[in-house]
Amino acid sequence: MKKIIFVIALFGISNSIFAQKNSESKPLQKVLIAYLNLKNALVSDDSISAKTIATSLCTAIDTVNIDKLTLIHQKAWNRQSAGLLRVANKIQESTTLADQRMHFKSLSVIMHKLVGRLRINKSTLYYQYCETANAYWISGDKEIKNPYYGKKMIDCGFTKEILKGNQK
Repeated sequence: MKKIIFVIALFGISNSIFAQKNSESKPLQKVLIAYLNLKNALVSDDSISAKTIATSLCTAIDTVNIDKLTLIHQKAWNRQSAGLLRVANKIQESTTLADQRMHFKSLSVIMHKLVGRLRINKSTLYYQYCETANAYWISGDKEIKNPYYGKKMIDCGFTKEILKGNQK
């Protein structure tokens, strides 16, 4: 029960942090918020919440109305959305934390491409890297919280790139 409340609270916090005035980027922000919540579930070693959040991520991806996006957003979304949905589905279908984390690697690379090109984040994000896992992730926190090792090696990694928020 505590984990479900934690996930709901994270979603609410993430929604308020990344709320944007531009209506064309709101559907993409929902995808970003679900991604960040998934990362947090993996940090917490919570496979059940990760599975539930991956379902929310799939829904967010499926409900992006491309007609409401700008032309630039449409082009980037068309290039990345199929891969994003495929990997999110794999995480949703995974039964182990290890499998979820393995698929999260690919998801993070795709999300970085979207965020980097489209700047759908209002707040600063951090593209972080763990040499031990040879994997990247995006975080809303400057502090390292490793989704690939969770509590075992929570602070393993460093910030590779700062993704400035879109202040429009």
